[in-house]
Amino acid sequence: MINAGIRSIGIDTSALYGHIRQDVRKALSKVVKRVATGAKQRAPKGATKELSEGYTSETFIDQGGAIVGRAGTNLWRAHFTEFGTYDQEAKPHLRPAADEEFDAADGDIATEINSTIARDTMG
Repeated sequence: MINAGIRSIGIDTSALYGHIRQDVRKALSKVVKRVATGAKQRAPKGATKELSEGYTSETFIDQGGAIVGRAGTNLWRAHFTEFGTYDQEAKPHLRPAADEEFDAADGDIATEINSTIARDTMG
C-alpha cells in the first residue's frame, strides 16, 4: 500500500516485506531444484544409479532469519565422484549444475521481487 502525504510519498513495507521474503524463497526454491535436477542429469550413471537419483533440494529460513537454499545428496561417497581421489578421476556434476543455475538466479529473484512490488503497490 502506498501512503501519500503532502510532504512525502512512502511505501508501507510492513506487508510488502513478508511478500518479498515469500517470493525470494519461492524463486530460490526453483533455483535449487534446478541445481538438483542438473546434478542428476550430469552425474555418472552407475549400476545402482544411487548417485544420479540421490540429489534433492530444500529451502528454509535459518535461525538468523536468512533464506537458505541447498541442493545435494546424502550419499556418503558423492564427493569422491565430484572431486576425484588419488585413484579416481574427478567427474564434476554438482558444481557445474550450480554454476549454470546461479548465473540465472539473480534474474529470477529480481523478477519475483519486481512482480511483488508492482502487485502490492498497484493494488
